[in-house]
Amino acid sequence: MIVAILALVLALGGSAIAAGLKKNSVTNRSIKKNAVTGIKVKNSSLTGADVKNSSLTGADIDESTLKQVPSAGNADAVGGIPAAKLTTDDTLIKFNVVMNRGPGVRTLATAGPFTLTGSCFENGATNFDVRAEAATSVNDTYGTVGTSPLDTDFDVGETKYINNAFAVAPNARSRLAGGVDLLDPTSGLAVQGTVYEFYGFPGANCRYVGVLTVERP
Repeated sequence: MIVAILALVLALGGSAIAAGLKKNSVTNRSIKKNAVTGIKVKNSSLTGADVKNSSLTGADIDESTLKQVPSAGNADAVGGIPAAKLTTDDTLIKFNVVMNRGPGVRTLATAGPFTLTGSCFENGATNFDVRAEAATSVNDTYGTVGTSPLDTDFDVGETKYINNAFAVAPNARSRLAGGVDLLDPTSGLAVQGTVYEFYGFPGANCRYVGVLTVERP
């Protein structure tokens, strides 16, 4: 009986002590090491200061349960190299265009202020022209196509072109290749590549095949 009464007194005393705790009275020294489990930590309660002050370390966290840090999708640098220098907006423009002989112009590619077109027409009684031509919609650009010299003042209304006059003959087949090098200094956009012009191949009188790299700063 005495033991039972003593146990009851101790139990009531403990409850009274717990009930009598003041707000914010529990300190770090009051908590036994490794006593607080993850379920006792409020979700999303940790801030950068907790990490900076090393209140939790890798030993406290199950890394397999962590997701990607939101800002890690765009790292500021990789190996000390700024992210801006590791990314590029360069694209490829590929075309394979066929045209029958006659009047008319077909657009082969467009990039920034530049447009590359193709035409396929008779030039006199014995010649046949296959032409790839570049034009710009803004002034003060750079341009060269084919063997034409680089023009550092390529303006609206001017054209640069690969041109070849083929002799008209049954089943004649010819090919001409020319480089394309265009630059808009204002935006920094550049277009480089090669255009192949074919005449007399099956399916049409003229065929234009090319791959251009569009470089953006």
